[in-house]
Amino acid sequence: MTAAMSPRTNLRAIAPRSPRSGCRGGDNVPLLAVYEQGEIVIGPKLLALDFDGVICNTVHEGCRSAWQVCREFLPLNGDAPPPELASLFVRLRPVVEHGWEFPVLVLAILDGIPEVTIWEAFQTTCRTRVLEKYRVTPRQLAARFDGVRDRAIARSLDDWLADQGLYPGMAERLRAIQAGGITFYVITTKEG
Repeated sequence: MTAAMSPRTNLRAIAPRSPRSGCRGGDNVPLLAVYEQGEIVIGPKLLALDFDGVICNTVHEGCRSAWQVCREFLPLNGDAPPPELASLFVRLRPVVEHGWEFPVLVLAILDGIPEVTIWEAFQTTCRTRVLEKYRVTPRQLAARFDGVRDRAIARSLDDWLADQGLYPGMAERLRAIQAGGITFYVITTKEG
């Protein structure tokens, strides 16, 4: 979220901001709330926020979990990907539309598919090519991805939760929204 001071008043408009695209709102972005000296003046009565990529930066945990799924297909060492792969994964994350595609992205990187090709064709030819090469379906990948996460949660829920990093300032924003009487829900495809 980003706050913009109005040049004519001392009110701050709080508008949604996409962590993935970096968009900071504008005239066509719906207003979430207006704060005056820390108090909500107007706002919705109900707010629904996505967990992944909106409240929390889950890309690192997603990359690590995807890496562990990929170890079922390839002889890979270690519980976490090498830093170079992780860095490329983070950069390419916006091409992923569904959680089960995280391992597909890691496999595409490991297969040496050029970054520009992944940007241009992940949802079409790249994804299909990887699924066919490894003879796996989206449903199978989703089950494996969920299984890796389930095992991590079973080992240590606290460690897994600590790996789900809140975006800077998000905890304070959520507390302010809640204190302002707005009911909010967190939406996720994660289980539990």
